[in-house]
Amino acid sequence: ESESENEKNENVDVEKEEKEVAENSTRRRLRKRVVDEDEIGDNVNNFNDNLDDNGDLFDQMDEDVPKKKVSFKDGNEDEDDFKTEKQLQREEKKKRRSRESSGISTLSFKPQEAFQPSSTPGTSKRRFLVFNLIGCIVTRTEGISSSVEIEFADATKHRKISFSDHHNFSFASLNDHGAIFGCPITGEDRSISSSVMYLPFGSWAPNSEWNYTLPLGEEAVNVTTVGKNYVVVATNKRFLRVFSTSGVQKSILCVSGDIVCMCGWGDLLCVVSHNGLLCSGTSFDQNLSFDMINLTDGRSLA
Repeated sequence: ESESENEKNENVDVEKEEKEVAENSTRRRLRKRVVDEDEIGDNVNNFNDNLDDNGDLFDQMDEDVPKKKVSFKDGNEDEDDFKTEKQLQREEKKKRRSRESSGISTLSFKPQEAFQPSSTPGTSKRRFLVFNLIGCIVTRTEGISSSVEIEFADATKHRKISFSDHHNFSFASLNDHGAIFGCPITGEDRSISSSVMYLPFGSWAPNSEWNYTLPLGEEAVNVTTVGKNYVVVATNKRFLRVFSTSGVQKSILCVSGDIVCMCGWGDLLCVVSHNGLLCSGTSFDQNLSFDMINLTDGRSLA
């Protein structure tokens, strides 16, 4: 009997030990599960915090990306003043999408700049300032010096003319009676004013060229000869300065928009200029208008 009681007691002790071991392992599993759930919750919260408006992750992905300093008008440097390249690109994409959704295109805000008809770009050492049926005007640059050559299609009327260019002329116009040259504002601090020069071809006028310097801040953007009586200078102030071939300023006209180009024949002057805002959307058309002016009496014909 004593042996049977001892066996029963041993069995009870074993069952208690097994039960305690099972309870301890269950507690450990529950504690681990609670910890795992807390970590998952923290990760989910971090994940949600790192989502931007488009649902893209950027904070954790950009931690190791070198940051680019962004300058602000107030000059203060805070932590928000430093953004990664990806963040800057993402913000630019948002702005571009916003412009596209509103029907406004960046390309539509590039108006046509003023240009001289029948000229070539000034990207080489030799370029045409003008080329027409009368002849051509060529400028050549060699080192720090430059020269101008005027060649005529009919060599029996006029002989070739060449002279040193001390003004760096960038545009010109030519007809049977003379040539007019123009140069923009130059100098490192834009201290050298814009000027024009007219060179007549008549046998009665040797060494009779004349120069005119524009007021400070006003810049010539286009020139043209009009018949045998007039030359016209267009400026960035939307002015049309009308001169006689002898150098007398006859009148000053004004157009409603920035001048793009112009040409003349007889006593008529045709001026193309911008007419208000550019067209927006997907049609990148320039909004231009033209004026036909009779310089004899100043009447607008169209």
